[in-house]
Amino acid sequence: MPGKRLLICGPVFPASDVGGLQLALWDLASSLGQRGWDVDLAVTPERLGLRDDSRAPRLRGLAHARWSPLPRFRFLPDDVRTVLQHVLLDGGFARVQSDLLRTLDRRIRERRYDAVIACVPREAPGLARFITDAHPNTIILSLEAIAGELRRRRWLALPRVVARTVGRTWTHPAIYRAIDPARAGVVVFASHAWRDEALAAGLPPHVARTIYFGLRDVPPLTPPRPVANRLLWVGRLSREKGLDLFIEALPLLRRHRPLTVTAVCGQGPGDYRRAIERRIEQLGLGDVVQLLPAVPREALTDFYQTHDALLFHSIFSEPVALVVAEAFAAGLPVIASAPRGSSALVIPDTTAMCFAHADPQSIAATVLQTLEDDERRLRIRSEAHALVRREFSLDRMASAWDEILEERLGARAGCA
Repeated sequence: MPGKRLLICGPVFPASDVGGLQLALWDLASSLGQRGWDVDLAVTPERLGLRDDSRAPRLRGLAHARWSPLPRFRFLPDDVRTVLQHVLLDGGFARVQSDLLRTLDRRIRERRYDAVIACVPREAPGLARFITDAHPNTIILSLEAIAGELRRRRWLALPRVVARTVGRTWTHPAIYRAIDPARAGVVVFASHAWRDEALAAGLPPHVARTIYFGLRDVPPLTPPRPVANRLLWVGRLSREKGLDLFIEALPLLRRHRPLTVTAVCGQGPGDYRRAIERRIEQLGLGDVVQLLPAVPREALTDFYQTHDALLFHSIFSEPVALVVAEAFAAGLPVIASAPRGSSALVIPDTTAMCFAHADPQSIAATVLQTLEDDERRLRIRSEAHALVRREFSLDRMASAWDEILEERLGARAGCA
């Protein structure tokens, strides 16, 4: 089917806030392009044609809104706190999202795509509902968002009413509307755990698929280097990434072994960064922890090659972070929070050394064991590298997506 036109849309944040998800979408677009798809990737304001710089602060605020967990209301269930968060945000959230949905609507109608892949972010309830109504050949790509939408659907009426009251003239009708399971078409999840959560929340099993993200290049495993007591942390500087937990573990570690931590920090809430800086000063770790700004993706290779282990924390039951897969591919051992169920990537004592969640003592013990047990560290390093080389290639991911897209187009053509 020559000239197949495909739109990939997703979380639309300023370029300065782009993280692993956007990078994975760029890789997907590039790989599908090599397979004959004419791909239009819309994941930044510039790619959507939104040149108004005044949008950037509002988009940045939207990007960071998910890291504002309403700490005074921690006694409430997470789903209720999330809805309250949307209610308490100013009208800029709904207005920006409404503008983006209208922009996507115009683009879909004008460019006549054969198919649309919509990566649905947690921050934008309504995108999945809009896109499934806007185009017949839609595939939803979800992390945890669809499960959350389905669990919160009865609560979303509250922020929807607030948004319509504040912005009667500009609020898009899809804002704060959960996806309709009966019209879902195909929903692809980036892990089995997120798929299972969505099924438990009411998504029909026959529409749910799983495709893990893949890596562009997995070089041969290089010989191990002598341990230099250098630890690496990479991520957005926000609480769920766990840098504060690793900092709390450092005094315990320093009693046994001198070491340093390099933190390559993406943008996050200013209050969290200030808290991190204060804690580093309070614990006297100014010469131990180095906070560096985010670097281009290709520059991370140098960090992987000059450190002894990657520190990683995830709030999800099955971590599938791109940085973990890249560390595996580079031969950098990973020290990670233990997954809460089965995991395809972070497999305790097989591909990673794992610690108990939110437990600095467990973190310290796991780090020491990783650095001191050479045989175990090298075995895990080898297993992790073999796993990503075998199961998490970009070609494998693109092939699975290409198959689903062709299947979707063929099914629609057969119904026509």
